[in-house]
Amino acid sequence: MNTKPKLLISLGCSFTAGLGCYSDESIEWYNSNKDKINQPELTLTLLYKNRKRFKEEGWPFLLSKKLKFNKLINMGIGGSSTSAQLKRFFENYHVFELEKYDTTIIWLLTNSVRFSKYINGQVEDISINGKNESIANSYHRLATDIDYTLEQIFTIRCMIEFCKSHNINLYFDSWHTKTKNDISNTCKKDDSLKYILNYYLDIGGIDSIHHTDGYISRICEHPNQEGYKEMARLLYEKLITIDSHILGNSDNTENTIVRARGDYIPINYM
Repeated sequence: MNTKPKLLISLGCSFTAGLGCYSDESIEWYNSNKDKINQPELTLTLLYKNRKRFKEEGWPFLLSKKLKFNKLINMGIGGSSTSAQLKRFFENYHVFELEKYDTTIIWLLTNSVRFSKYINGQVEDISINGKNESIANSYHRLATDIDYTLEQIFTIRCMIEFCKSHNINLYFDSWHTKTKNDISNTCKKDDSLKYILNYYLDIGGIDSIHHTDGYISRICEHPNQEGYKEMARLLYEKLITIDSHILGNSDNTENTIVRARGDYIPINYM
């Protein structure tokens, strides 16, 4: 058994960053100001008001505490693509001191139509509603559903090879039903890709939480505090059934957030 302290690295978009678990005071403030303040300013103010809650009430920290891990590094960034998440991981992992930890990576994949490019020296996420809309539209005119899926599968394969070489436990799933199904079906049909499913949690219901009464934020189409608790519960129950050695023994989890060069990136709705 590995006796090193346990580290969880969480990758994903706003559903990993914790967007949606707003305080009651923030919801009240939002309702009283939504007709007075323009939407971008309103959204950014809410994000900054609730950064501590996102950090402490999202599924990554809740799951880390359930697993009794020593440390969490949450790399969830709102509006980010799968490819950008991998790029930012590779840009930062050298400072994580991975050799000191028994490391698990959980990657909650986002919508497969998002992608990324390096622009002006940094990773930029590309979406049809983002600042690089023209680039997105040019690509989407050429791409098909299978292309989006294959892009994500390629990205997952890169991470699998990295984790193999660094003795890291890797698991992935998705909050996005179509992405979840497309990756699963594509890998099942192609013998050369079936091994990817060994890393696929395939948790039933994790993709429907943000459509379920009682689990939805009253401000955005994201889980609220109860929704993230349910996500953490589903992840925990799945993990302890497939990995008998995953539980740690720490009563205090160090909670760290890594953004793109320290920036908090708001969600770009898709």
